[in-house]
Amino acid sequence: SLSNFAGGVLILVFKPYKVGDTIDAMGQSGKVKEIQIFNTILSTGENKHVILPNGAVANGTIVNHSKETHLVVNIQLPVPLNTDIDKVKKISFEVMKANPKVLETPTPVVKIIKVNVDHLLIGINPSAKVADAGAVSAEVQETLMKILKSDGVSFV
Repeated sequence: SLSNFAGGVLILVFKPYKVGDTIDAMGQSGKVKEIQIFNTILSTGENKHVILPNGAVANGTIVNHSKETHLVVNIQLPVPLNTDIDKVKKISFEVMKANPKVLETPTPVVKIIKVNVDHLLIGINPSAKVADAGAVSAEVQETLMKILKSDGVSFV
């Protein structure tokens, strides 16, 4: 309990996160609901209530998704080696440009991130406001899958 008290003091003084921020800590992800002197309380995307001891949180890695104005969404698309990459890039940029939640700055990126023996892994990286990042990820992936499938692109 002494370490949790000390951790709580460190969190309250140095403010690596605040109530309302979305964080990852100790293998848990969620929105900070309360910062108490001994614990931090999160609400997860599944609406679970998670209580984290401040001692472990203060001594561990904290990823704060709310500190910046935008997030870069990471979408990975596995396609066969014989895929027309220029076609996939063109369609990916069109899909991102058509989505009003995708930010123009920083400019979205589409690139080959890995070449495997039987397929390529294409990285598609739109940027979005923190609150829109989840929706952008889902919307861009769904739209891309539909359009690319209808254009004859298969997936691994």
